[in-house]
Amino acid sequence: MEEVLVGRISFRQFRVMVEHLPPGNAAARAVGSVWDDKTWLLHSIDSRLAVLNATFYNAHKVKDAAPAKPEFQPSPAEQVDPEAQRRETEYEARQRAELQAVLARPDPH
Repeated sequence: MEEVLVGRISFRQFRVMVEHLPPGNAAARAVGSVWDDKTWLLHSIDSRLAVLNATFYNAHKVKDAAPAKPEFQPSPAEQVDPEAQRRETEYEARQRAELQAVLARPDPH
């Protein structure tokens, strides 16, 4: 990066160097997640297979059997900070309480 700032190489040369870094490099890990492209692809395939299996089961299940729901593996994108999750739960509870208060009002007509 220093070479770009002092003018030894152009921004285009720097961009080409960054674009052609090998998968899982330190720069990609710093701005992205700990998963590389292969791991994301495998997670996507696993998710699609879970949906396909659940759909196949539901299409061929016994008449009164409960429908199957796909079970997905967690991904880094889904991992939430516990504090943020607690705040979101509190926000949803407030929203639900406000909605119930509005719905409990008598009809003006």
